[in-house]
Amino acid sequence: MRCAGKAPVPLLRSPLLLLALPALAAAALNAPTVTDVFQGDDASFVVRHRQNGPDFLLRAFTELHIGIYYRPVADLAFFLQQKAFDDYAPGWHVTSVALHAAVVLALAAAVLALTGRPVAAFLAAGLFALTPAYAGSVAWVANQTELLAAFFASAALALFVTAVRGQPRPLLLAGGAAAYALACGAKEVGATVLVPMAA
Repeated sequence: MRCAGKAPVPLLRSPLLLLALPALAAAALNAPTVTDVFQGDDASFVVRHRQNGPDFLLRAFTELHIGIYYRPVADLAFFLQQKAFDDYAPGWHVTSVALHAAVVLALAAAVLALTGRPVAAFLAAGLFALTPAYAGSVAWVANQTELLAAFFASAALALFVTAVRGQPRPLLLAGGAAAYALACGAKEVGATVLVPMAA
């Protein structure tokens, strides 16, 4: 590709493409989890959410998840998927794979914000995409809580670091705060992003 007055940009030197490659790899590696079978207690989990009507949009913020956790973001995600897919397992699994790819992309953005180096972001995201640490979270629908928390926590870190570098940017800072709140509302582990943000 040639632009007027500019040298051609090799495809792999494009930062956006470089950061997208690990996310695409994560999706490809987890594609086999898209089956017509639910894992573990996913089927009962889906049936339990089938009972929720429109009033659940408010109850998600006022009731505990499975009676013991406060996870309104995850509950809303499950509610929307239940309305979209009901007990169609491939729809739920495709959502999990897409969420995992989004986590990899958000992680790449966070590493890029921290280091300013696209190659470092590519390597970190690629390593994360290839590690089996999240394989269970991708295959097991009920564990989308982990994926949602990881996505919003990585996004919060990327937005916060970008907001405080150089000239302060209040909109990015507000976006980082919102992403942090969403991470905490997805699963308790989302709160741990404060540790690298404070450093």
